[in-house]
Amino acid sequence: MEFQSFVSWVNDLWGQPQFNGFDLEFDQPLRELGFHGVPHKSSVFIVPTSTCLIELVETPLLIVTLSEIEIINLERVGLGQKNFDMTIVFKDFKRDVPESESEDDDSDSESLVESDDEEEEDSEEGSGEEEGKTWEELEKGDDSKEERKRRKMKAVGKS
Repeated sequence: MEFQSFVSWVNDLWGQPQFNGFDLEFDQPLRELGFHGVPHKSSVFIVPTSTCLIELVETPLLIVTLSEIEIINLERVGLGQKNFDMTIVFKDFKRDVPESESEDDDSDSESLVESDDEEEEDSEEGSGEEEGKTWEELEKGDDSKEERKRRKMKAVGKS
């Protein structure tokens, strides 16, 4: 109810003559269409409005104007599933791509933050892949001798 009284107060203020030329309009969040996500480091409730996706409770705030969005990619979406991953691609391709993972518990979100930090470090140092090697050479470098022997025995056993 506090929000509605605030909206009424602001609309009354905007009705004054000095604001006539601004054509201001209050955009109300549609809480029934909101969803929980992890756009930064903690799980928050993201709410759509008619022109934006917003989260105004925890900092850093999330305000994404729909007119700036080129496409939204949804992953892990299915009937009866409550969780999904959402990636926003902006029309300005130079901007960072925000991702929001829906999570059930905080322990998973902490591991996602850690893996994001590791990816940032890898991108600063380069891709980590050595150039000029084949996939087979790269795979051999990643496996121990025991692992390669185990896979070879398993493959021989199948044939």
